[in-house]
Amino acid sequence: MLLKNLKILSMVDKDYEKGDILIKDEKFKRIAQNISSKKESITYDLSGCVAIPGMIDAHSHCGLREMDSGRDCDDTNDGFGYNNAHLRAIDAFSYYDTALKDALNSGVTSICITPGSLNVINGQMAVVKTSGIILDKRIINPFCGMKAALGENAKGSGSVNRPLSRMGIAASMREIFQETLNYIQEKKGKKIFKKELKYEALQQVLEHKIPLRIHAHRADDICTAIRISEEFNFPITLEHGTSAHLIADYIAERGIPVIAGPFLSTRKKSELVDRHFSAGGILENFGVKIALTVDHPVIPINSLLFNAILTYKAGMSYMGTLKAITINPAEICACSDRIGSIEKGKDADLIVFNGDPLDMNSRIVLVIQDGNIKFNEM
Repeated sequence: MLLKNLKILSMVDKDYEKGDILIKDEKFKRIAQNISSKKESITYDLSGCVAIPGMIDAHSHCGLREMDSGRDCDDTNDGFGYNNAHLRAIDAFSYYDTALKDALNSGVTSICITPGSLNVINGQMAVVKTSGIILDKRIINPFCGMKAALGENAKGSGSVNRPLSRMGIAASMREIFQETLNYIQEKKGKKIFKKELKYEALQQVLEHKIPLRIHAHRADDICTAIRISEEFNFPITLEHGTSAHLIADYIAERGIPVIAGPFLSTRKKSELVDRHFSAGGILENFGVKIALTVDHPVIPINSLLFNAILTYKAGMSYMGTLKAITINPAEICACSDRIGSIEKGKDADLIVFNGDPLDMNSRIVLVIQDGNIKFNEM
């Protein structure tokens, strides 16, 4: 497939006001000006159009909480204990969720699927493509982070299996990581050892192989997350970070990424009082790496671009906004070697607009995922 004469915003160093994209074997084969058309190539003249990489939502419950289905198809949370590090989002994911078609038609070609935030430690997150049948053939990164939670969600259930206060949540998190350290120390030098799946997974966090991705809205919860991460020396990302812009300098000093949003939600919980679209621009100005999320199904997955446009209108830079739904989430989720930018050798995931991607009057005319046209309104 050869796409010709379109503006290319690659999300890396080289953009084109008028360039061509050659796709072969599901990958970007070449990006340049005036690529010669070969007989075997299907050629599209896209003069006046703009291409960006396929969008990525770095925090989604698509496929875990299925739309148009009852409670039996909600596998977001498991409430049997406060340390669920051994749970894996991929074991609950289903391509039968109709929201995934909405995602693809709106240009969201990859998502990071995550367990919910009912427990202190909730389970393992993964990055997957938004179309398929056999999930194992569509996984990009099977373990990109460990989901944890602070604040109202983790203490609101009233269950005897979970802490009932912010003090209890923080104490439980410390206890879990101390138990993991004890486990690591105990198994050193032993040829025969009984593996504990929870601690094996959390060891990946302590060894800096994956971050602890902490659901935290309020500034005090964010500070608690930072405090515990520094006590035990492990990397974190902040999920949602509703009040993160109030302490943007504190977060920036530590180089902590923020997966920000959803900004379009109601303030149905007290910890959402600081929710505002201007947060993205404030965090960006302090140098915080940002990815935008709609936290589907809190806000439907097909509104990711709309949320990005509103964030841009509220003060985030043009390219910063586009990067927050492409290359930034790819880097945060440790899969930028495959997705997030239009570069030779990467998966051929891209969106073509008939105008400026951040102009409300523009519309998507083409969505390509792995070199295959998934949506076509040319």
